[in-house]
Amino acid sequence: MLPPHSPALRRAFGTSARRLVGPEHPNFIEIPRVKLPKAAPPQRKKGILPKPRTLFPDSRPEKGTIEYTKKATPLPKPQISDHPQAPEAKAFQEWQAAMASKRRANLREGMRLLKKRKVSIELARAKILRERSKLREEKLAAAEREDVRLTLPSILSTIRLQEKGLKDPDRAQRLQEMAARREAQVQKKKQERQQLIHELYLNAGDFILTERDLDRAIDEQFREKDQTQVYLERTKPPTVREMLVQKERNAQGEGLGGMGLGAEESAILEVGGALTGGRMSLVNHLAGRNMYGV
Repeated sequence: MLPPHSPALRRAFGTSARRLVGPEHPNFIEIPRVKLPKAAPPQRKKGILPKPRTLFPDSRPEKGTIEYTKKATPLPKPQISDHPQAPEAKAFQEWQAAMASKRRANLREGMRLLKKRKVSIELARAKILRERSKLREEKLAAAEREDVRLTLPSILSTIRLQEKGLKDPDRAQRLQEMAARREAQVQKKKQERQQLIHELYLNAGDFILTERDLDRAIDEQFREKDQTQVYLERTKPPTVREMLVQKERNAQGEGLGGMGLGAEESAILEVGGALTGGRMSLVNHLAGRNMYGV
């Protein structure tokens, strides 16, 4: 019998284990790793590419034609000079004329090719759209296939859709009603806008336009009462009697936004509004009533 610490009882492994880490560690068994090259960092895009310009807009159909090309690339005017020129200057002018002629020819050829490419692209796109529309119409108008008819579930023939799509017999009437509602809304908004403009015209006399008017309005507001007194009056809670009086006034002036106006004053404002074509200013009316102690 072999001793317990005999080398024959030890289990042989193909890889050597690291003794500094436990068996639960990923590096307990060494695995050869492939050295990969360092990935190149992504290049940062600098700036913004401009939107390509439309060379042949629909608003200028004459671009690309022969007449437009001739106007864009006119021929040079003949230069007549009585003074003799040096050979170097004459050669330089000839070189300039040759370069101008080459630029003129390149511009004409470029515009012609770009116009031709635009027309070919539009024709190809229109052809594809026509084919798609034709295929769609054929599929919509195609009869039901026999295998589809035989494999349909057993349903009543009265509720089976014989036509493609759902029927809508009240569509025309519904569209007319929608158009009428839309027209009514437009007219209502128009009338409200005219009413507001008329009210603005009626109340334009009370607007503060100059510094003198502003000083007068400030003096009228702070002439009688001190700011401390006004603050105390605002923070003072109302009594039961005041709340009952305010409730009664609101009930009397309910039609005019709860301003506390009586029936006679409401009738006066309504008559004034009917005569002027707009609602009278309630602020001016209440200011006049307070002025006379009413």
